[in-house]
Amino acid sequence: MNEALTVSQLNNYVKMLLDGDPLLSNLVVRGEISNFTNHVRSGHFYFSLKDENARVQAVMFRSDAQRMKFMPENGMKVILWGRISLFRMPKASFPHGTAVCRYPAGAICWVTVT
Repeated sequence: MNEALTVSQLNNYVKMLLDGDPLLSNLVVRGEISNFTNHVRSGHFYFSLKDENARVQAVMFRSDAQRMKFMPENGMKVILWGRISLFRMPKASFPHGTAVCRYPAGAICWVTVT
């Protein structure tokens, strides 16, 4: 039996695995935006990207959101470019990607996806 990991050790290990995977560091994903929230104070966009069978959580940080040519909306079909990683905070960690979404479906949207 292996020695028990701390929660921090587990998060660090999962982040290392995700960040080291070349497929997950340069990923293009097609889906529909749902649960879109524009956090005006932070400037970040939070949303889900879904298809008929699955959903992933995503975040677009302020530096990318400020360069948007349109405002994302629930139900918008997009193709996103980004990466999958683990966002570590003192109180919580969750897998995420980073997005810079610029175009609706039919063109590549630069996005950080969670």
